[in-house]
Amino acid sequence: MLYRIRYQAVCRIVNTHMFMRIRVDNHLIIGDKLTSNMSHGDGADGSFRSNNNIHEWFHCSKTDIIYLSGGLHVVDVVAKGDGVEISGGFLTVELTQYEDGADINMPAINLPASI
Repeated sequence: MLYRIRYQAVCRIVNTHMFMRIRVDNHLIIGDKLTSNMSHGDGADGSFRSNNNIHEWFHCSKTDIIYLSGGLHVVDVVAKGDGVEISGGFLTVELTQYEDGADINMPAINLPASI
């Protein structure tokens, strides 16, 4: 199944930055791959920065597309940063199913069962 996962919220960064990521079965989505930790805080993907410490609320969102093998998956959102506030968020998951063996130009990722 092809998953298009989007999280939208209102955020405020009190200090300098935050990193927001979508997680599937306790694995972070980084590009078209999954990793098991939050050490990839390099700003290349999922980062928000505040300018001049204004501390204003702003709309923040994160969207990822990933091709997962079938089964039950747990999807959530994680964020890290110093002085981060997130309010009023919602998560949308859109699924597209393809025939077995279909070539959609993305590798299917197999994860161990989450339950």
